[in-house]
Amino acid sequence: MSMELRTNILEALEARIEGILAECAVAGWSGEEDSKAVRRESAEAAKRFVSMLEFTRVPLPEVIPEPDGDLALEWHRDASHWVIASFRPDGSMNYASRSGEGRKATGTGAVTRPFARIIDDYLALVFAE
Repeated sequence: MSMELRTNILEALEARIEGILAECAVAGWSGEEDSKAVRRESAEAAKRFVSMLEFTRVPLPEVIPEPDGDLALEWHRDASHWVIASFRPDGSMNYASRSGEGRKATGTGAVTRPFARIIDDYLALVFAE
């Protein structure tokens, strides 16, 4: 992947993250009184994480605000092929992946390059041709 394309992908994803952060900046953003504002720290953790991904033949994820104030990135190929990563303000993340029938994975880790490589591997399985 060219550096220019990678830069464009990262800029587009960062813009999506910032847009969700702005839309969900106050408590109750979801219409539910108990939904918390999305925290800037969760958004920054997500941005750090995506800067470590390879993005080889993988579409941009959906950016999903969570009612607890965390931020998630979701990649979906179909009902049995997906990856979801949820980012916490302390720099940790939870993930779940399904790459076909009976092939599921879940875990928790820090937003680090080695952990991003693990998610890259799951993304490669989900979007394998």
